[in-house]
Amino acid sequence: MVVAFQLCGVSVGELGTATVAHDTDTGIVKEVLGGDRDRFRLLVERYERAVFTLCLRVVRNRQDAEDCTQTAFVKAYAALATFRPDSSFKKWIYRIASNACIDALRKSSSRVAVSIDSDSARTDLPERGPGPRERASSSELRDVMETALRMLDDKYRLPVTLFHMEGLECKEISAMLRLRVATVKTRIRRGRLMLREIITREWPDLAVTEVVVS
Repeated sequence: MVVAFQLCGVSVGELGTATVAHDTDTGIVKEVLGGDRDRFRLLVERYERAVFTLCLRVVRNRQDAEDCTQTAFVKAYAALATFRPDSSFKKWIYRIASNACIDALRKSSSRVAVSIDSDSARTDLPERGPGPRERASSSELRDVMETALRMLDDKYRLPVTLFHMEGLECKEISAMLRLRVATVKTRIRRGRLMLREIITREWPDLAVTEVVVS
């Protein structure tokens, strides 16, 4: 994916090519803050794919995901001075991206909600294979999980995605989403139950325990 991130009127795509791939995130941030803004390109290259994947899982639309990804990096660049050197840049950019996704979902709340049982909601579902679960490859199971996540209610999709797909802890998700840890755990638990229901209904040949991590 290539997104033209605009930073102070300059596209990230126009910045100089980063040459030192092993530099630490913190070191790069210091160099950018010191005036070498070209170095921000390395952070974009390093995390663009991960941020886009997160956004796509949450907003469920490629164009919206690209917009959220661009917004995340633009905001990260603008707020770079607030980044704490002792923290993780990946988690920091995830937090910004998560907020961008939440804003995007709120803006789209006025659109007519599509029921997961409607014909239009089913058009994006992959063809159900004729074979039993033994014939399903790990990639097929992952595709099922990704599709089921897109069908999940908005407020559950992000916590479940961050916990199961990105491997973040509940405390980290709590800080990112500014929710109580107990609330995060509740949403993950309920979201997981909803996923089981979706998968059981749409893909009865697949064992739920093979798709949803307990």
